Amino acid sequence: MFKKLRNKFLIMNMLITSLVMLGAFGAVYVTTRNSVNAEINRKVDNMESSFSYSVRFDDENESVEFRVEDNNENQKRVVIMSGNSGVTMEYILNSFIVTVDGFGEIIEVSSFYADVSDEDYKKVANTVLSQNKYAHVTFEKRLWAHKTQSYLKSENVGGVYFPDVEYYDIMFLDVTDSVKTLNDLLVTFALVGAAMSAVIFAISFLFANRIIRPISESWEKQKRFVADASHELKTPLTTIMTNCGVLRANESQTVTSQKEWLDSIEIGADRMGKLIGSLLTLARAEGVPVQIEKRSFVLRDLIDEIVGIYSDLANERNLRVVRDVAIDGEVYGHGEYVRQILVILYENAVKYTDFGGLIEVSAVKSKSGTVCTVKNTGDGLSAQDLPYVFDRFFRADAARNNDDGSHGLGLSIARSVAEQIGGKITVKSVEGEWTEFVFSF
Repeated sequence: MFKKLRNKFLIMNMLITSLVMLGAFGAVYVTTRNSVNAEINRKVDNMESSFSYSVRFDDENESVEFRVEDNNENQKRVVIMSGNSGVTMEYILNSFIVTVDGFGEIIEVSSFYADVSDEDYKKVANTVLSQNKYAHVTFEKRLWAHKTQSYLKSENVGGVYFPDVEYYDIMFLDVTDSVKTLNDLLVTFALVGAAMSAVIFAISFLFANRIIRPISESWEKQKRFVADASHELKTPLTTIMTNCGVLRANESQTVTSQKEWLDSIEIGADRMGKLIGSLLTLARAEGVPVQIEKRSFVLRDLIDEIVGIYSDLANERNLRVVRDVAIDGEVYGHGEYVRQILVILYENAVKYTDFGGLIEVSAVKSKSGTVCTVKNTGDGLSAQDLPYVFDRFFRADAARNNDDGSHGLGLSIARSVAEQIGGKITVKSVEGEWTEFVFSF
């Protein structure tokens, strides 16, 4: 059940994380692509105006000089000089313009790719005219964006006049690097997304197990609690039912002669009543906020009262009780709850102190509040039992506790009440020597 819960948590977490990453990466990619495409469109739109010519004629026999000059960020200036004569052309880097007529024949090419034939220019021009105007074309092993502008022009060919002949200016811009950048961005997002997903899965798996563990432990404790409570209730209930059966079998006898069986029924009912009362107390301690307001009370008098309540039981066991309360005045807190906790701790000490042993009760002021300690000699607790001392129905010596009327709920109640008032209870023990409970509030 808990594995399924963990797996559902992992699936949900990975799904949400993947959607968030996909949305973030998608937004970045779309924004970048739109920006790149806008820049490409801007350059293509400005290409025709960027191709300009300045021609001067002089002595054609002069030597010819060819050079490329920087004009601005996006353009180059080509200067061809022959003496005082020359041609100056400005063009966008990695671009060219092809002009064709309505029959696809090349009229003019504005390009500095000297090693490209007119036939190649004609093929790429016809490819553009026959395909989707937004698709890139491949030319000279590179990708080119393009834009086509048509216009009408009258022509006189061989004495024959042709009005309104349609011509096309096809502008090409090299976008290989831009497309590669976008493709590299996609690959980067894919790799980063995969790596992040793996890391997030590992972290989620670790934390899912940590989250599920206390739930699983709580579930197991709840199951054990139900089983233990059923067992504890079954014992006195069996006693009552058995003795009722005896009474029914001896209906002709007097009540006085049946006193033994009636007493057993009364003991069983009393045991059930105490158990139910303890369970209700525990439920209230764990589920109901503190209702009693804080007030001042004398802690020394409270401890003396509790010790006095159990003085007869302590005398029967020949116990020596030492009190060391280093607080003379009043303390401030939830007095009724403090009394309830100290009663449980002291009663527990009286029950488990060895015959003729020692109980020490002390109280001191600390920086954070008041600290009360109840320490007793006796069998102590083993290292294996110590972590479970405050668990419901836990009893280190089950055989012994069956005879003393204990249900193993007292310390659970004490811890729950202490937590309700912002206090804390800890335990230390040396097996075969002593046990010490420390209550701070």
